[in-house]
Amino acid sequence: MKRSVLLLLNLSLVAGSLITGSVAGAATPPKPLKTDWGYDAKVKPAFHPIARAKPQSNRMSMLPVTTAPVEKEKDRQAQAVEAWLEVYQLVSMDNELTEQQQKLVQQSLYAKLIAGQNAEVMSVLEFWPTVKRVCQLMPAQFENYKDLFKALLRLELRTAQQNPSNLSEKAGGELEVIAQLLGPERVAVPGDPPLTDAAIQAYANMACFIFEQNHPGRTVDAEDNRKLFANVICDKYRNAPDAASREAMLNFDLTWAKFKILWTKGTEADHQQMLDQWNTGAKPAAPTAVKRPPVTDMTLGAVLNNGPWKKILLAKIVKPAVQ
Repeated sequence: MKRSVLLLLNLSLVAGSLITGSVAGAATPPKPLKTDWGYDAKVKPAFHPIARAKPQSNRMSMLPVTTAPVEKEKDRQAQAVEAWLEVYQLVSMDNELTEQQQKLVQQSLYAKLIAGQNAEVMSVLEFWPTVKRVCQLMPAQFENYKDLFKALLRLELRTAQQNPSNLSEKAGGELEVIAQLLGPERVAVPGDPPLTDAAIQAYANMACFIFEQNHPGRTVDAEDNRKLFANVICDKYRNAPDAASREAMLNFDLTWAKFKILWTKGTEADHQQMLDQWNTGAKPAAPTAVKRPPVTDMTLGAVLNNGPWKKILLAKIVKPAVQ
């Protein structure tokens, strides 16, 4: 069993680039949803920004599901600001943004608009209405997209903290709110960048899931195996040949979130292709092997191709994982 687990770990690390390397994508046919991932059954239900518990509150009014044209630019800007507030509400650990947090976000976003950073602020309208519609039609995707935005915002925050000289005072207010919503990162292995507990947890979740798909009726989701996963990935991180390899491991929470979105939306054929790509990621491709395009999704692609994280993804995420 231990040998199988170690092999799974090695395959998973290599194949991380199969998922993290995909930025845009095309739609795939929907299938009956699988709502039980087996790892988060005891997690407290999250606040749902699509169906508010307190409809009488108008502080966070919902965007319309459709994207009808808006005549006035200032109205579109107001929509974008409200949409960003909803994104931050989605990932909030406390389930409700305070008035001070809302004010800091609004000030930061309007400061960006005044400074000519319209594209970054307005880009949220390219994906948020669609994400909301997907979560309404496919409730199983709600937690998946919540995890995706948490990973993307964590990546944005981490990058900004590494380059503080590039931040304006107003932009710092928005980042302050993001830091409050996400909470502090717990470092497992110091480094540049450091390996976090969140990355290790996401890696263990994915390793268990892949094993169970490859071995129906069997599981490695036990405390001793999770400790083994953590020890192996920590060792690989310490011995990684370069920063790109460490970066791939650090961002495994993003890899896992993307994988869950694609799997939940995918067909049985998509599932088999994803498993085949994952299982053969550590093996040289046969000369006669037919290369198939990766499984993709238009909504996921819209999220990754817009927002302040787009440049970061292109610069950091499209890297080979450690082999």
